[in-house]
Amino acid sequence: MSLEDLAAMDAEITSLRETITTAKATEKLLRANLASVNATMSTEELHASVTVLEREKKDILGRLGPLKTGNVKPVLPEEKIKVDKEFSRWEKIAGKRKKICLELWAMCTEQMEEGKTREELWEEWGLEGDE
Repeated sequence: MSLEDLAAMDAEITSLRETITTAKATEKLLRANLASVNATMSTEELHASVTVLEREKKDILGRLGPLKTGNVKPVLPEEKIKVDKEFSRWEKIAGKRKKICLELWAMCTEQMEEGKTREELWEEWGLEGDE
């Protein structure tokens, strides 16, 4: 072989090594992309998710239909405020009644024998089934 042929072969070898290096870097990048794609939802899961979302959308639109037709009477802001105040009032009353009930129960069970259960106490008072 001549010196020129050897030089040409050396140049070709260097070129091929550079190509291999570039190909390996591309392969590494593509493998990383593939791993990230595989980590996300599969096509079947995406189809199932879309189906569920479409069903939910249909249900929501079905419930929204009567509201859009105008068959539902809108609530005035004043009426809403009034109802909220009334709800708040009754919520406070219920809280006070609960507190009274718990205090009364504590007083009733204060003198109860050690180890006696709630059910036994109710039976003793003849209140079984009245819970």
